[in-house]
This record gives sequence, structure tokens and C-alpha cells, in this order.
Amino acid sequence: MSPLIDVALRISAILGAGLLLRAIVRRHSPALRHFVLATAILAAPAVVPLGSLLPAVPVPVPYRPAVHRLAPAQPSRDGCAGARR
Repeated sequence: MSPLIDVALRISAILGAGLLLRAIVRRHSPALRHFVLATAILAAPAVVPLGSLLPAVPVPVPYRPAVHRLAPAQPSRDGCAGARR
């Protein structure tokens, strides 16, 4: 994966987590909601410098190859499957 896409995904995850947490605390005080959003916005640019300083954490992604099922060949008018003239 390119480094630019990697950083964009990490920043998006941080901002998404901040918005999700803001939705969870929506009935609390406005000061807490602002604190949550401000923390997410200020933490997002810190991804670039901290990404080179902190160790990488491997995240296993399960790989399941796609199974392509082919349709059975339809017999032609003369009875030969898949024969073309």
C-alpha cells in the first residue's frame, strides 16, 4: 500500500472514531463533546510524525479467495456442448 493511502486511512480512522465517540456522548455537556472533537482533530495530524517513531503493529486480515463458479456449458442445437461454427 502506498504511504499516502496508509496515512489517509489512519487519519480517517481517528476522525471517524472521534465522530463516533461524539455521537455516543451527545447527551453529555457541550464541553465534553467539543473536547472529543478537538482531541480527534488535533490527534489526526500527529499520525505522520508518530508513524515513523512508533513500532508497527501487524493487523491480521483474513484472506479468502473469491470462488468463481462457471456456468455449465449449454448444448448447441446439434448436441455438442460449447461447439461453435
